[in-house]
Amino acid sequence: ETVNFKVDPTIAAGSSANHDFTFSQASKIYQVFASASGKMKVEIQVESGAATGVFTTIAVGFNSTSVPNIDITLNKYALVPAGARVRVIKTNRDLTAQDLYSTIVGILGT
Repeated sequence: ETVNFKVDPTIAAGSSANHDFTFSQASKIYQVFASASGKMKVEIQVESGAATGVFTTIAVGFNSTSVPNIDITLNKYALVPAGARVRVIKTNRDLTAQDLYSTIVGILGT
């Protein structure tokens, strides 16, 4: 199992930050956690192959100030080709700057 965490500090209102993780071998992802003190949107994308720059969105999640955590657990693993990236786009949907947190959880190898 692999767990990759990233915090992006002080992201301006309406701005986004990417959390990219490159898998060295063909792998699977099954979960993304994200959190912020204010509202945010999270989009999970998988690259089509090593360094292609072509991403496909596989899930989107939103939080609220009363429920700040996002837990996207996929019903079926998403396959990630060797050398490809998983990208979590975190968008600050609040009115002020805030820190945005994310964790990618997967299994190395297929």
